[in-house]
Amino acid sequence: MGKNSKKKLVFSVKANHCIIRGVVKKLQDDNKIDLVVHDPTQDFFELETIPQFLEDIDLLVVKVRNDCSIDLLHLAKIYKIPTL
Repeated sequence: MGKNSKKKLVFSVKANHCIIRGVVKKLQDDNKIDLVVHDPTQDFFELETIPQFLEDIDLLVVKVRNDCSIDLLHLAKIYKIPTL
């Protein structure tokens, strides 16, 4: 990844809380970040599609909510994607 390339950050969180909305806004405003917001309560994965979703991710930030969040964390570990 070049110096001017954006880092792809996936933020998996239920985004209807004012604090979370503020964090999302700050991340969206950062021109060094390509932000993907994933709501695990609305957007469900089939296990065979998760590897495609995880492609090219530089960081996965998860607010654990349900089994979907646990699946993401587990697969991120398998694919050696940094998580928070």
